[in-house]
Amino acid sequence: MIKELILAGVLSWTTDFREPGSTCQPMNEYICYPLAEREVLIPNGADTVAYCESKAHDWEISATGDHGRWQINWISHRGRVQGLGINTPEELREPLNNWRAMLDIYLEQGFGPWSCQP
Repeated sequence: MIKELILAGVLSWTTDFREPGSTCQPMNEYICYPLAEREVLIPNGADTVAYCESKAHDWEISATGDHGRWQINWISHRGRVQGLGINTPEELREPLNNWRAMLDIYLEQGFGPWSCQP
């Protein structure tokens, strides 16, 4: 159930993170994280993975075809991310799309697919 709520945005979208009184509330193993002028829920440790993988740069592309902050591999995860409505590598580098792809992968496989670990 948490996967559907997060991917649907029910548990993720909040007010602009720069405004006081944000409504983002950590729950279970998820923490609040500023992204694209919002706060979103991410698995605890995903911030460490993002920094290790890409220095948390949204438009990073690796030599092996990994894209965005969480370095999602377009070739390995193309079918998965297209199922989320992300149809090109360029779209995968958009911060909120990269976050959605990371969550979808994490909810099924944990941090296993990433070379960097929390």
